Formats: sequence, C-alpha cells, structure tokens
Amino acid sequence: MISEQELLTKWRSLPQDKQEEVLDFVEFIGLKNSANKIPLGERLQQIRTKIVAYGKFAKLGCSRINVVSIFD
Repeated sequence: MISEQELLTKWRSLPQDKQEEVLDFVEFIGLKNSANKIPLGERLQQIRTKIVAYGKFAKLGCSRINVVSIFD
C-alpha cells in the first residue's frame, strides 16, 4: 500500500489541472461509497416521479425538458 506522504508527493508533482482532476476523482469515489446512499428502489421512484412531472409539463406545451435534471 502506498504511504500518505508518497501519495502527497506524487500529487504535488502534477500540474494544477491534474491535481484538481485527482481531487474530483477522490470526491467521486467518496460519494459512490457513501454510507448515506439512497437505496436503488427509492432512487428509481424519485426519477419516475420527475419523469411523470415533466410529462405533465409537456402536455401543457412545454417542449424543452432538461433531461440531466431528471437524474439529479
């Protein structure tokens, strides 16, 4: 296993944009493995509710839907 100091030394040797990329990746891993993760069934229900709501807006004449926001 790599030591904390060795990891920090390697991180510092990277250009700033790559350092930020590493931090983003570490944050992603932390969120992915979060103990507060919403159960899949509950998450799917949330997504379904949003899709149904957007369908209602479409019937009212709204033609543009932000698909990304469905999965927020």
